[in-house]
Order: sequence, then C-alpha cells, then structure tokens
Amino acid sequence: MKYCIQCGKELKTGAKFCSACGKSQNQEQTEATTVETVLEKGAQIQSTINEQLKSNQTVQQLTKESKNYFSWLNSQIKGNNTITGQASSIFGVINFLILIVVNSLAISRSMLRMNGYGAETVLSLFIENLFVIGIYFALFGSVYFVASTKISKKKGSFIVEFSALFRSTSLAVYISLGAFVCSFLIRDSYMIVMGLLCLVALMVSFSFTDHFWKREDVLSRFSLTLLVLLGSFVVIFLLFNLVGGSKLVELFLENLK
Repeated sequence: MKYCIQCGKELKTGAKFCSACGKSQNQEQTEATTVETVLEKGAQIQSTINEQLKSNQTVQQLTKESKNYFSWLNSQIKGNNTITGQASSIFGVINFLILIVVNSLAISRSMLRMNGYGAETVLSLFIENLFVIGIYFALFGSVYFVASTKISKKKGSFIVEFSALFRSTSLAVYISLGAFVCSFLIRDSYMIVMGLLCLVALMVSFSFTDHFWKREDVLSRFSLTLLVLLGSFVVIFLLFNLVGGSKLVELFLENLK
C-alpha cells in the first residue's frame, strides 16, 4: 500500500500523482537522479582539473629541466660545472642530439639555395645530412667508448662514456645554433654554415684528444686535434664512398678543389 508523500492519502497502485493534492510521487526519485547527475558531473570536472594540473606540472618540469640544461651548458663553458651524475650524462647526450639535428637543418637549408639543389626538398636533404652528420659524430663517441674501456681499462656504460665526450662540447651547441640562424638570415650561407660545422667537428676532436692525451703544450694539443680531425674526415669520406656517396660529402670535396 502506498501513500502520498505530501498529504498521506492512500494512492492507487502505479499512481504517479496524488488524486487529493496533485503532488508528484516521483519527486524523491527525480531528486536522487539529480543528485547522482550532479555528483557524476562533479567527478568529471575534478578529473579534468586533475589532468590539467598534471599537464601544467609536466610543462613546469620541462621548463625547469630546460633551464637546468642551459644553466649547465653555460657552467660547462665557464669551467665551473656543479651538476654531476645522471643529469650530467643526459645533458651530454642532449648535446650530441642538438649537434646533429641543428647542423643538419642548417646545412640542408643552405644547400637548397645553391645551384643544382633546387629540385631537392628540405626533408630529403635533412634526412640524408642527418644520417651523414649523425654517423660522423657517433663514430667519435663509439671509438671513444672502445678506447676508454678497452685501452684505458675504465669501467663504464656506453651512455656514460658517450656523454662524457660530448659534455665538453657545450660551446659547439651555441656555434651550431648560430649556423642555424645564419642559414635563414644569409642567402648564400653555405660556406659560413660549412665553416661553422667544421669548427664544431674541431671542438669534438679536441674533446676526444683531450680525454686521452692531456698535454700542457698548446701546440702539441692542437696538432693532435688536427690529426684526429683529418683522420675522421678521411674515415667518413671512405665510408660514404663505399655505400654510394653523399651530396654533403661530394659538395664538401668540390669546394676543397
């Protein structure tokens, strides 16, 4: 038996309204449904807010890490680095990635403005140059790892030794960024960009020799660096001649004549 929720009069089975006062008997269900709906919407809003907070925290973390990276970069150049351990290893790898990506973009952009490369696309040149420059600098890191672990009998992982080589090339990062800017601001920028790329290669060679042969004599250090640089050029030229050549290598040789 059901009774009106307002006046208490007996209701017929299935009645939705009271015959005496006209009160809707579904009000409690409607209110309960409304409360559930509000709670569901509240939960959705809270979930959205939490996602936004996580996103903001990620952005803040990335911003903090980028500030830490450039702070580390500047301290490396000044010679008073205070960041060590895993962060330093990661930053060394970031140096390597920036060197190959930024220089590949710069040299590709400058090559497009030269006669004979108008039919090429930035993407095709970038991929090819990234492959060449990436292998060139990766060879330095690989040889350094083998030499430091096998010859010098040092114990260390590949990433740690690899990043150790490129940690000392922090100034080369700014030089690479400068080459990238020049490729956009100067129309005939190939010789400038290639010169800066060679300077970056010289700095990587210096880091390589300095890790193995620390000499106080400036002339001896510079001579060893030039020897390593020339040796690395010969290796990369021979390597790409064996696999069919490269536009970057061919253009470099052409400008040397």
